[in-house]
Amino acid sequence: MLEWIGALTLAVLLLAVLVLPGSLVLGALGVRTDMALAAGPGVSIIVITASTVALARVGVPWNGVSSALILGGISAISAIGMVGRVPGAVGVARHARLHRAEHWLRLVMGHAAPIVLGILLTALPQLIILARVLRSPAAVLQNHDAMFHLNYIAQIMTFGNASPFGSSWWINGGSYYPNLWHAVAALHSGTQPTVAFNVMAIMVSALLAPLGCIVLARSLGGGPLAQILAGAAGSGTAWFPGYMLYLHAQAPTALAIALIPFSLAAAILWRRDAASTPIRGALAVVASVVGTGIAHAGAGQLLVVVSAVGAVVWSLRGRASWLQHRPWGPWVRFLPAVGGAAALALMVSSSMLRLMGDFPQLVLPVGQTALRALTLAPMEADGGALAHAPLAVLALIGLVLLVRRGQWAMVTVWAGIVALDIITALPRGWWRALVGAWWNDEHRIKAVLVVLAGVLAAYAADRLMRMCLALVRQRSVARRFLAVGAAVLVVVPLVVSTAGSLRLEAHWARLGYDPDSLIHAPWVTDEEVEFIRRVARELPDDAVVYGYPGSGSGLMPVLTGTRSVHRALGKGGPSGTSAYMIEHFDQIATDPKVCELIRQTGGTPVYYADQDVDDYVVSAEYPGYDQVDTSQGFSLIDAQGTASVWLITACD
Repeated sequence: MLEWIGALTLAVLLLAVLVLPGSLVLGALGVRTDMALAAGPGVSIIVITASTVALARVGVPWNGVSSALILGGISAISAIGMVGRVPGAVGVARHARLHRAEHWLRLVMGHAAPIVLGILLTALPQLIILARVLRSPAAVLQNHDAMFHLNYIAQIMTFGNASPFGSSWWINGGSYYPNLWHAVAALHSGTQPTVAFNVMAIMVSALLAPLGCIVLARSLGGGPLAQILAGAAGSGTAWFPGYMLYLHAQAPTALAIALIPFSLAAAILWRRDAASTPIRGALAVVASVVGTGIAHAGAGQLLVVVSAVGAVVWSLRGRASWLQHRPWGPWVRFLPAVGGAAALALMVSSSMLRLMGDFPQLVLPVGQTALRALTLAPMEADGGALAHAPLAVLALIGLVLLVRRGQWAMVTVWAGIVALDIITALPRGWWRALVGAWWNDEHRIKAVLVVLAGVLAAYAADRLMRMCLALVRQRSVARRFLAVGAAVLVVVPLVVSTAGSLRLEAHWARLGYDPDSLIHAPWVTDEEVEFIRRVARELPDDAVVYGYPGSGSGLMPVLTGTRSVHRALGKGGPSGTSAYMIEHFDQIATDPKVCELIRQTGGTPVYYADQDVDDYVVSAEYPGYDQVDTSQGFSLIDAQGTASVWLITACD
C-alpha cells in the first residue's frame, strides 16, 4: 500500500508540473482564471519543450533539479506578478493586482470541492484496477510500443538529453519525436524507468484526463454535478484509457488525448469572452493548441481541423459581435473563415500527410463506422453494439441542450470529430490527409470522441437533474414522481455502463501487465526480472547485450542500466550494427562482418537467449536470433528457467 501511495504522490507532482507553471504565467498576464487553467497545460508544455531543447544545446542534463529550477523559477515569478509585487506597483494598479490575486484564490477555493470529488471519482477505480493487476508500481508493461517507451525513459535518465530533436537517435536517427511523455516521466530520475512509466500512466489516466474533462464541463456551463461526473464518464468506455494505454501502449497518444479537453475549453472560453480579452485570450488558445500538438501531432492536427471548421462556421454566422461596432469589423469578421479554409487546404495539399493518411489500417464499412461513432460501440469482442448506448444517448441529449442554449461551439467540434472518424473508412483520397498525423487510425479518433462524449453526458445529466429538482419543488405529487423516475433513468444507466467499462479496463490492464494473460509470449516473468537484476551484477560495466528485444534482452537497459543493441520491437532504426545483427547474428561463426561490427560497437559482447519467445515472430522479424548455436563461440554466464546469458567469445 505504501508504494502505491508513493506512486500517487509522484503522479500528483507530475500533474503540478504540467498544469501549474503555465496557469500561473497566464494568470500573471491578466488572463481570466478559467482560461488560465484551461490553457495552462499548453503553456507549461511549451516551456518544458523549450527547456529540454535549450539544456541539450548547452550540455546541461534534464532532470528533477534542472526542471525544478526552471519551472519553479517561472512559477515563482508569475505568482509574484499576480499579486503585484513589482517595483512601483502602488495605488490603483497595485490594488487591481491584489484584487486579481484575491479573485484567483476565491475562485480556486470555491470550486475546489467539485474538482476534487470529480478527480477522486475517476482516480479511485483506476488506482484499484492498477493495484490489483500490477501488484507493484514497478510492473513491466509488456505490449508492443512499451519496449520503446521504457527504453526511451531510461535513455533520458541516463544521459539527460530530453530534446525532441535528437534524443531519439537510436530509433529514428535523431529526427523529431513527440517525447513529452518520456521527458516528464524521466523527472523522477531516482526511480526505475518502469516505475516512472507507471507513475506517468497514473497521472494521465487518473488525474490529468479527469481534470481536463472537468475544465471542459465548466466551460460549457456545467454545474457541480457535471464536474463531478465528467471525469468518470469520460473514462467510462472501452476505448480510453485502457485500450489506448494498457493494451497498445500508445503513451504519447494517451497523453495528447487527455490534453485535448483543456484546449477545447480554452477555445470555448475565449469565444465566450472574446470581447474582454481578444488578444491575450487568442494567444492563450494558440499556446494551448501548440502544447497539445507537441504532445502528439495527431492531436494537434485534430484541434486545427475542428478549429478551422469552427472558424468558418463562426464567421459565416456573424458571431464575432465584438467586431460589429468597429468600422473594419464587417471585413475582418471573415478573416477566420479564410484562415480556416487555408489551414484545411494546406493539410490536404501536404504529400506527407496524404502518405501518412494512406497507412494501412483495419477499415470498417463507412456505414458501420458512422454508426459506431454515434453509439460509441466497442469492438465486437469487447461487448455488444449498445454497450455504451446510455453514454451515447446522454451525450446526444447534451448536444441538443447546448443547441437550445445557442452554444454551437461544442456541437461543431463534435460534428467535426465524427466526420474525421468517418473519413478513416473512406477510400483513399486527398481527404485522408486530414487524419494523416494519426496514421488514419480510427481507434485514436474514437478515443477522443468517447472522452468528449463523457463530458457531454455529464453536462446532460447535470441539466436534466436540475430540471428534475425544479419539478420536485412543485406541489404536484405526479410531477414529483415523474422527476424521481426521470432522475433514476438518467443516473442508473450511466452508472451501469461505466461499471461495465471498468471491468473491461481491468481486462486491458491484465492483457498488458500480467505475464499469464498477455496476448503474446511474455517478455519477462517476475522470476526473470530478478534473474536479470542478479546477472547484471555479474557482468562487466562495459557489457553490451545482443538478443531478440521481445525478451529480457530489450529490458536490460530498463531494469539494470546495461547497454543493449536492440531496444525496440520491429525492424528499423538507424544503426547499421543493429540492422545487420537482425539478419545475420546467427552467422557469427561464418560471417566475418558480424564480429567486425561487434568490435566496432565496443564493450564486452553478451548474448541474451530465451527459449520461451515465439519462434514464429523471431524468425519473421529478427531471423538472426532465431537459431543461434551457442555450442561454440559462447560461454555461459548464468541461466534460470528458459533464460540464459552468454559471453560472446567468437570474436576474441
